[in-house]
Amino acid sequence: MSWFVEENMGWSQTYDKRSTWTVEIPESQVGEHSIIHYTPANESDWHPYFERYVRARKESPHLKKYTTLVRNNHWITIMQDSFTEFEEHQWLWGHATGDILVTGLGIGFVNEWLIKAPGVKSVTIIEKNQDVIDMVWDHCAKDERFTLIHADADTWEIPEGSSWDCIWIDHEISGPTHITEITDKYQPYTNNLGFYGQFKNLDNYYEIDADSGMLEIRDPNQKLEWM
Repeated sequence: MSWFVEENMGWSQTYDKRSTWTVEIPESQVGEHSIIHYTPANESDWHPYFERYVRARKESPHLKKYTTLVRNNHWITIMQDSFTEFEEHQWLWGHATGDILVTGLGIGFVNEWLIKAPGVKSVTIIEKNQDVIDMVWDHCAKDERFTLIHADADTWEIPEGSSWDCIWIDHEISGPTHITEITDKYQPYTNNLGFYGQFKNLDNYYEIDADSGMLEIRDPNQKLEWM
């Protein structure tokens, strides 16, 4: 587990640092999915979307190696351990406690916080792609509290009597109708249901403390201007 802080970039009048969790997943390809590391050294081989992503989101690849999840012939990269991912998971950082259900394994990005977050009793992760499981699960952060279920979160039959303190929807969502369907399916099983990309109008926003590696409330307690 590690943290990364970008300093003195002059990109905002309000902030001079951004934080992210980084993951240590080796490069590999299984089926139609790949784990690829992007750095300035291989910029000519970047996925076209990631090149645009870096510019639009003010990422700084010259400062770190990005671990990305890519699907063959897919127009976007599925996930990356970027500053933007950290911001788009702000809801989870503030609600992760007790028994947690996560839809989507990705690159194991959320595991980096859940494994050390205070009060986390269990983490159940639903992942539909065996390719992703084969590449990521053996290498991502986890302990005895973490359980992986190979299933499609859209069609997975929730066991009778289930309940979670927090459910985080982190798999691919195709639009407003899909959001409504997922909300209707999972809302009855928790009082805290959050979706990836939910980073606006929150009570608290977080950075990673450079000394402890733990989250702290950002000062000032605001979302980043560029988001």
